[in-house]
Amino acid sequence: GDSGGPLKMTTTETKAYSIVGVTSFRQSVCMDSTPGIYTRVNKYVDWIDSIIRNKQLVICSHSTTLSVRKYLN
Repeated sequence: GDSGGPLKMTTTETKAYSIVGVTSFRQSVCMDSTPGIYTRVNKYVDWIDSIIRNKQLVICSHSTTLSVRKYLN
């Protein structure tokens, strides 16, 4: 699937792409009206930089329970 894929936007000044989110999950196909779930990248920039800089292997072993709402047309 698309999990881990980028959510990107362009800046108005330079028209360069910036990654603003990472795909977590989606209940159905992209073209319908149900929302996707993303993680904000800006909250983890320092951590990402430290991993890249030190070339560390990271293993995540925690989980989070989310309540899911269904959206209907």
